[in-house]
Amino acid sequence: MGFRVNGPGSSLVTLGNLSRTQGGLQSSIERLSSGLRINRGADDAAGLTISEKLRSQIRGLTKATANAQDGISLIQTAEGALNEDHAMLNRMRELSIQSQSDALTSTDRIELQKEVDQLIGEIDRVAITTEFNTKKLLDGSSAEVHASSEGIQLPTFEVEGGIGTGDYLVSMQQTSAGVKQEQGSAIQRSVVSGRMATRTSQLNEMESMFDHEGNSFLENPQVLTLRGNGTKTEVTMSGNETLEKFALKVEETIIASTEDGGLGIANSSFEFNAEDGQFEYNAGVAGFRGELSLSGSEDILNAFSFDIITEAESIFFDVFGQEQGHGVYEKREFTATTSADDTFGVLGGRELDFDLGQEARIDGSIQALDAIQIGATDVIFTFHDTNGEDNDQATGSLSAGVTVILTNSRSFLLTSISTMINNAIGAANNPSDSLTFGPTSSNYTNPNIAASFSGSNLVLTSTGTGTSGSISISANAAAQTTLGLTNGLTSGVGGTSGTLTGITNITGGVTFAGAGVTRIRLGDGDFNTNTSTVASDITFNQGVVISQASITTAFTNYFTANSIDASVSVNGGGNLVITATESGSDSRVSISEVAGATMFAALGLASGNANAGAGGTAAVFTGSTSGSNATKAFTQTGIMNFSLTDGNGASSGDIYFGTANVDGSGESFSISTNQITSIIDASSMSGTAITYGFTNDVLLSFFQREEGGTSSIQLTADSTDVAIGGPAYGINFNQFVGNTVREVQFDIRVINNSLDFEVGANKSQILNFGVSNLTSDALGLKGLDITNIRSSTRALGKIDEAIKRVSSERSNLGSVQNRLDYLINTNTTTGNNLGAFESSIRDVDLAEQTVEFARSQLLNQTGTAQVQQSKMQPQQALQLLG
Repeated sequence: MGFRVNGPGSSLVTLGNLSRTQGGLQSSIERLSSGLRINRGADDAAGLTISEKLRSQIRGLTKATANAQDGISLIQTAEGALNEDHAMLNRMRELSIQSQSDALTSTDRIELQKEVDQLIGEIDRVAITTEFNTKKLLDGSSAEVHASSEGIQLPTFEVEGGIGTGDYLVSMQQTSAGVKQEQGSAIQRSVVSGRMATRTSQLNEMESMFDHEGNSFLENPQVLTLRGNGTKTEVTMSGNETLEKFALKVEETIIASTEDGGLGIANSSFEFNAEDGQFEYNAGVAGFRGELSLSGSEDILNAFSFDIITEAESIFFDVFGQEQGHGVYEKREFTATTSADDTFGVLGGRELDFDLGQEARIDGSIQALDAIQIGATDVIFTFHDTNGEDNDQATGSLSAGVTVILTNSRSFLLTSISTMINNAIGAANNPSDSLTFGPTSSNYTNPNIAASFSGSNLVLTSTGTGTSGSISISANAAAQTTLGLTNGLTSGVGGTSGTLTGITNITGGVTFAGAGVTRIRLGDGDFNTNTSTVASDITFNQGVVISQASITTAFTNYFTANSIDASVSVNGGGNLVITATESGSDSRVSISEVAGATMFAALGLASGNANAGAGGTAAVFTGSTSGSNATKAFTQTGIMNFSLTDGNGASSGDIYFGTANVDGSGESFSISTNQITSIIDASSMSGTAITYGFTNDVLLSFFQREEGGTSSIQLTADSTDVAIGGPAYGINFNQFVGNTVREVQFDIRVINNSLDFEVGANKSQILNFGVSNLTSDALGLKGLDITNIRSSTRALGKIDEAIKRVSSERSNLGSVQNRLDYLINTNTTTGNNLGAFESSIRDVDLAEQTVEFARSQLLNQTGTAQVQQSKMQPQQALQLLG
């Protein structure tokens, strides 16, 4: 072959081949040292793209698996706490069953209740403090949804699918009014009088508060526990409390808010009904939230013996909801039926705890006062004091009688009756006074008697004391039946008697100086004396000896003939003693000499001598007003007329507040609660949704049974009737009252509050689950009561439902945990397969690359040798030139 200078020589060709061989060798070394076939995009652009995508998938699956394992750890934490909840619920169930045995006393059940309260508190503590990485799990903050509304918090307890998150307008329509609980006690009797107790009777006077040996249950204050509306509170009973005061204290505790230590059962009443002698409870809230349960010592509970008269029944509502917002998609709607006590099923399976509107209500501010209602016959009675009989006493010595007439079919305040009687006593000797009845004389004195009331019983008390202070009564049949008056005489007790004692010894007889006749007169404390004829005086001949026996006989005959309450005797010193046979402050004896002027020397007494007794107790007559006549009453200045209209337009028609024997011309009168009840019950009010009642402190109240937006009351009266009703009842009888506390239509917002776990390698591959609110309130355990068999029976049902809820929650969490286990296995398998695929693309085939490396090494060696050979060719060309 020829030699050329300008053309590529063999050395250059050899060098190029060697360079390529060295590049391949370098690539082989890189792949073998890294284990990767693709180390840069230039190695395999498409393969690198696929490999990186697969790598992100693999790493995502690895982290998703870790997330799933975190989820399992979280679930195990929650379920561990729920396992303890189950144990506590089962213990509570045992206690509830144990409480339903009458082998236990109330005290025993109180001890069981203490453990239940502690277990409920521990369930709440577990729910509030169970955390995973500081995230609370069981308090509802991890629930699938959380609902809130304007002014009303609506904690969500459970989800069973349903409407999902969003804004909704919820309206509620009442379908049943529900029933309020009523309870009544045993009849309370006074151990002192043996009669039915009154409002002013004390607790330690109740027959029921003593055992068979006469030991009082109230020697020391007793604590009574009240439970209701999911909470509890206590009141202390003291023996010296009146029944009225105790009932008022219990009522105030029941209606007080829970923040103020009460039960928060608004509008309730707890009172002692003096007409039937019973404590009575009337719930202010329809349904089970108004139920009242009492616990304390067995003796106290037996003393009251409360029993349910009317069982509580819940209010029911139809619920309608519609999704709000803008958009062309179909808005979601739902309907449900719920009660005020069990709201499960509302909002597509979510259980909500909402507070419904309160009933429209009008309460008076003027209390009814103690009164007596007179039956169909006038009550008439007359009374005198000890000076009430005319035995020809001297003018001005006789006291007048007092006649009282209480008109039939009317009611009289106790204060009015006592004032009427005392005014009549003050006017008794004035025949021109309108209060005076019967033949009276301006010369008479007023009776020494005062009228008052003890409870509802009329009390007449003489102002004089001792046996001389007496009261005589004459009462018609109506007075005896209504007021418990009895015909006859009542006297005081004790005291000293008026006494005259001579200073002359008359045992040997006495001689009155002179030649004529000594005439003597005596009088007693009732002004009884000889005022008829001089011939009736005590007479003694003068100038002759008169024996002791003749003297005492003359005095005795005189006392008998003139009805003088005195006696005569001779003491150990031979002195004449004249003693009033009555004792006390009205016991008097006086002596005067009509003629002779010789009495002092003969008898040791001077004309005008007088003596009075002292001390003793007053005559007191206490009536016994019939329980059916003892009442409360309001005072009106005339008959009034009004009407009521409910929120649905139903009217009571005209209602007239008046009584018989009142002509309506502006006469002031009292009308009893019994008469008001009869008048309203006879009206058309029963055809409306409005009812009425009297509070414990006897205020007239009107309220609508239906709760919610349609609950309203329209009171209508003219100006004259408003002017009468306001001062009488403290009510504006021309006003409208509507429900302003809560509307039954409200906006609600549902948001997602559940736990999210990314369990896949790609977007939105999220596992979502919630943990329900498992506080005692959410489980329906708040206020759980096992202090009596009835409430223990209901508690058992609530505990069973709570166990079911906790079991369901554990089942849900267990299902999620199993799913996470399967998911971890799936992710692992998928990751392994993707890893194998990615390895096949990006990893080096060591066998193939080793062969390639050996080939490249061989070529590199031979190429290097050939470069050395090619360097010799130019030398050959030079040799040719040389």
